Amino acid sequence: MIRSNKIFILYALLAVLLFGSCSTTRRIPAGEVRYAGIGKFTVNHPEGEWVPPLLVNSLREAATCDAHDYLFAPFIKIPVGLWTYNNWPDSAKGVNKWIYDKLVQAPVLLPEVRPEMRVKLMEQILDNNGWFGSTVNYDIVPDRHNKKIASIDYTLNLGYPYRI
Repeated sequence: MIRSNKIFILYALLAVLLFGSCSTTRRIPAGEVRYAGIGKFTVNHPEGEWVPPLLVNSLREAATCDAHDYLFAPFIKIPVGLWTYNNWPDSAKGVNKWIYDKLVQAPVLLPEVRPEMRVKLMEQILDNNGWFGSTVNYDIVPDRHNKKIASIDYTLNLGYPYRI
């Protein structure tokens, strides 16, 4: 019983090392950056003002761009589609081609996210809800380990709400 647990743990560690060694940026063209999702989403509001949670949720939804599909998404992020895109030849035939077509997911590049447009959309949502004079800024934050991956941090500075 103890021996089988050790073997299982060894196989699990080997699987983690194998999956961790696969690149998700190998086929990204030079000068391009893969979008990794939203980093920090900070809402700064005036002292004593209450911001409705539905407003914050709609702002976060306006900023969100689906970066990638993950296997076991809530717990363990395994980007199977990106691994397939980077490590499987797209010229495969037969069953391999069918598997490639079902699993592959091309990386979302930073220009496709269009953060400027998302900032304008969030400012418009704030104006429509009476938070005039609010500003939204974004920063592109490169990954510490891989310079071909970046996330976007959004900072929302809310003014005082206008009430009727």
